[in-house]
Amino acid sequence: MQSNLHLPNIKQSIHLGVGDDERSTKQDILVSIDIKYSKLPNGCISDNIKDTLDYTQIAERVAKACAEKEYKLIEHLAHAIYVELKGMMKTHSLCVIINKLSPPHALLGSGAIFSYGDHNT
Repeated sequence: MQSNLHLPNIKQSIHLGVGDDERSTKQDILVSIDIKYSKLPNGCISDNIKDTLDYTQIAERVAKACAEKEYKLIEHLAHAIYVELKGMMKTHSLCVIINKLSPPHALLGSGAIFSYGDHNT
């Protein structure tokens, strides 16, 4: 049996972009977190939050990483969030997905998505 936790679309407003002009105004991004548990979380049996990962704590750590500085690249941001979260994941597999909703080029109308981590989603 395998168990996964997916936290899709944690909305953040951050200074992001290669140029100073692009970073001067905050823009919305979506951060998704995908966790593959190494074993069945005890919370499945106990129904106790202490026996699983706390979603609020994960979202707060994502927000912390996003607020720490300005980022030029979604790749760098994904790595920073991964590092922020990996300590609490222990042996679980973690993947961070960044969706930059409005890249500055018209040909990228649907945005840009980058994933980084221990597995592919």
